[in-house]
Amino acid sequence: MGSSQKDEAEHYKLQLEALMEHSYDGIYISDGEGNPVNMNEAFAEFIGVSRDELFHLHVSELISKGYIPESVVMEVLEQKKEVTRMINYRTGKETIVTGVPVLNEAGEIFLVICNLRDLTELKTSERELKETKKITEEYRQHIASFFEDIKQQPFGQLIYRSRKMNNIKQKADKVAQVDTNVLITGETGVGKDIIARVIHQLSKRVHQGSFIKVDCASIPEQLLEAELFGYEKGSFTDARKDGKIGRLELASNGTLFLDEIGELPVRLQVKLLNVIQDRKVTRIGGLHAQDINFRVICATNRNLEQMIKEGSFREDLYFRLKVVTIQIPPLRERKEDIRPLAEYYMGVFNKRYDLQKIITEDVMKALMNYDWPGNVRELANVVEQMLVLSSSQNITLVDLPDKILEYQKLECAKVVPEQTHETNYGSNLKESVDKFEKMFIEKIIKESETIKQAADRMGIDVSTLTRKRQKYGIEITK
Repeated sequence: MGSSQKDEAEHYKLQLEALMEHSYDGIYISDGEGNPVNMNEAFAEFIGVSRDELFHLHVSELISKGYIPESVVMEVLEQKKEVTRMINYRTGKETIVTGVPVLNEAGEIFLVICNLRDLTELKTSERELKETKKITEEYRQHIASFFEDIKQQPFGQLIYRSRKMNNIKQKADKVAQVDTNVLITGETGVGKDIIARVIHQLSKRVHQGSFIKVDCASIPEQLLEAELFGYEKGSFTDARKDGKIGRLELASNGTLFLDEIGELPVRLQVKLLNVIQDRKVTRIGGLHAQDINFRVICATNRNLEQMIKEGSFREDLYFRLKVVTIQIPPLRERKEDIRPLAEYYMGVFNKRYDLQKIITEDVMKALMNYDWPGNVRELANVVEQMLVLSSSQNITLVDLPDKILEYQKLECAKVVPEQTHETNYGSNLKESVDKFEKMFIEKIIKESETIKQAADRMGIDVSTLTRKRQKYGIEITK
């Protein structure tokens, strides 16, 4: 985890602690097995036991020791849904307790957040009950966002060696210092979300608010409006009974990242434009607008100017979003980045699967020759696939996906067609690839003015090219 990512994680931690400690409500957070994760002092006062002791007790032990008469946490874990109960504690406090589950990608509960409100000091009006559940939902959203960010951090680093990406990094550094909207363009899988995170992490907003991502392409249109703007209780048939906080509100003081902005329906484009202009948001079914303050970063792989001509994207929104444009080149145009990226993902997946495998130079060369239509995302997928399926410590040519081996043969056939037709294939895969590789290197050297230029064209360094020449006995005749 880089220093900027550590800063952001620390910011999330401090933000959550501040939310908890300044709340008059009791807050208790357990893991998916009922063990304590965090709690505030108000919760300890409700129970009448010190936090030091509570941190060492499973929720079932709170019941067995007589500290609480029943456990909402246990009910949430059993029923796998939100639970609200009226509970009288031994301290004499009549309390309304709401437990909310937080799910992981597999749909399993990995956190339960409980909010306790003292009804002996408050009138139990519908408005106050709604406010209690709203606070609980805020905790759930903030914590879910925090864990989502931590989950993505291994892939949140900008890895590059090319001059093109260095220029983009320098541009991102400059943009981060100015609170302006940014439009990031590029093919699918080039790393647009990583650049967006870099801008947030280098900005002042990293210490003020969260990085909130919305994938406009993956959320059905009928749900996207509620996800962005949130809604009040009873706004529509399937609405949560306590309402929902929208991503626009969650992003306040931080950064709102709208991925695949070209997929946003025109109707919602109008609403988003109004929010950006007025800096106010109104929930679905709500009557009052709330002030918000966030930076907008958008990303797309579509031609928005063409969409404007077709009437599927609003021109006024387009100019609001593209104050600064950053275009990320595809991986095939910056092949110098393939080696460091492959090595980086090898490290990530070796750690994830508790392995110590390495990529051989022949495999690395094949990776660098491939065109990567799926860009960095495809490269990460291929590296993970090879690491998992390889039967030996060293990942060799036999572990390469067929599409990369076939591409290698086709490229060699294109650059040396007259030789390819006359050349006998080797007796096995490695020998065949070696023959293609030798012809490919000979052709590129012949067409290049210098060895350095030839190495650059092949996406390898000079020392690697020298070793290849020595391996195949390739002489330089000019």
